[in-house]
Amino acid sequence: MRFLLITLTALILAGCNAVPVKNVQEIKTVAKLNKKITTPVNIPVAYYAEEQELTRIMQLNSGGGGRWIFPTGQQFKEALDLVLPGIFARAEPLKLGGKPKYLFRFSGKPEFDSMFGTATVTLSTSVTNRSGDIIYETQTEGSSSTGGIGGGYETIFMNAFAQAIKEATTRFLNHTGSVRLAETQNAAPAPLVTTDNVLSLLDGVQPVGTGTGFFMNKTGQILTASHVINGCLLTQIKHEDKTYNTKLAAQSRILDTALLEITNDDFQAPEAYARISTDGNVTLGTQVFTTGYPLSSVLSAQANLTLGNISSLGGLKGAIGAFQYSAPIQSGSSGGPIVDYNGQLIGLVTSTINEDKVKSAGATTQNINFGLSNSYIIQFLNNNNITYSGKKPAKGFEKASQQAVAYTIPVLCYK
Repeated sequence: MRFLLITLTALILAGCNAVPVKNVQEIKTVAKLNKKITTPVNIPVAYYAEEQELTRIMQLNSGGGGRWIFPTGQQFKEALDLVLPGIFARAEPLKLGGKPKYLFRFSGKPEFDSMFGTATVTLSTSVTNRSGDIIYETQTEGSSSTGGIGGGYETIFMNAFAQAIKEATTRFLNHTGSVRLAETQNAAPAPLVTTDNVLSLLDGVQPVGTGTGFFMNKTGQILTASHVINGCLLTQIKHEDKTYNTKLAAQSRILDTALLEITNDDFQAPEAYARISTDGNVTLGTQVFTTGYPLSSVLSAQANLTLGNISSLGGLKGAIGAFQYSAPIQSGSSGGPIVDYNGQLIGLVTSTINEDKVKSAGATTQNINFGLSNSYIIQFLNNNNITYSGKKPAKGFEKASQQAVAYTIPVLCYK
């Protein structure tokens, strides 16, 4: 009985932690900030956690036949966006064009104790200078509890992450010291973060997604789908066993189209590039093929070619310039070319049917895919003053497919 009373009391007290923190001052830490250091510190810093960390969803059996579902990644991001700007006046997520003096890189391991309703986070933090050298590392913990009574679960991991992040940044400030912080604050501005140095700052980071693109002209400009590169911190392409950095040159989210340009000085102009049909809209029944790099984590690094035909001149409701075709595609095919048997580009791979939604409506699907028609691609190219070439028929399907494979390339996205 005595044990039960003690446990119940502990649960009630822990339940107070369910209230979400709203500012940095509310967060309690073990480390106490050196009295000579005043926050927020006026030093530009950037912070970063990998995409898989910020999109993680934890699912656990509740023990009563249900499941706990925690959007721990979202709460991790909320904690970062709360704590870092509260500690550093000029803190922002890592991005191209920024001028941070330091980069904070975080990785968290969340856990949940369903008996006591307690969220615990083990956080690894490294601080890198602009030369890419790690100057400080630490591991901290944060916890938050609802006590298993009532609500509060929607913010429980946000509180735990916030505590661990503040503990880590406080340790860093104390380690650096007020004198060094003042010197850094008064130093000359740091150089811009560019595509050429971001990977050195994020040593070991891997692309979170891949798509497909293709050379649109002899200068090496690359056409792809807009959603392939949306939200990317950095994009790259692979061509002839080499990797090149790219930058966004033009984009239309409405048409789901984007144009990339290679920034490496050693890039050689491609020998093969797409030639777009200028004969007007696509024709129903036309035999087509697509080339692309789907399922990069499973399939080999070779281009994939699939065959089909134009099965409808309309796409999904509300889609502009879309048509339907039957050549099979998979994740990673987006942004690839849709080509007729004469070698003419007649479309851009944009999407496939959402099978879950179709099944929920009591229907089945197979090879229902969508592309942006050539007339809208031409409109996009013209609006952005992009050079392209028109008709030059290939000598049959075999030659057309060889050319398409040669000018189709994988697009890598880092977040």
